[in-house]
Amino acid sequence: MAEDDTHSSEDYVWNVRQVIYTIPADEKEMRKTWATSLETYTKEIKERDMVFIDIRSDTPGIEHITLKAGERERLTRLYELEADKAAFLLIGKDGGLKERIESPDLVYLFSKIDQMPMRRAEMKADQQDFSKKVRILNKRKQVSRWLRKRR
Repeated sequence: MAEDDTHSSEDYVWNVRQVIYTIPADEKEMRKTWATSLETYTKEIKERDMVFIDIRSDTPGIEHITLKAGERERLTRLYELEADKAAFLLIGKDGGLKERIESPDLVYLFSKIDQMPMRRAEMKADQQDFSKKVRILNKRKQVSRWLRKRR
């Protein structure tokens, strides 16, 4: 793996929301449930600017990032993660810990994100962009009707 392909969690501050997680090796069903959620909610993940960091491995997956050497250990110490306990940590765009849960509940994390002021501003901007596009399309329809009438 090239050095350029590895990252620090700090590389993503102000750009994306991170979910740093660890699932114990013996929790195969939990890992399967988590993988299914990630596949199911791809659109929602992208809408919320989320990336995922698996502390236990560099498993490729939807919006997963590969960590630089030493980063996994740093995050494990920083967030007091334990190998035998599941943990899912939501890190906001500002780099702060927003939520820590012990089960793979992506929908719950979405609800927490959607309550954040920055996310609300993003949703409002998206709605305004959508409304602007609708107005432009309606204006084009009006112009098209006017041109047809003039023929």
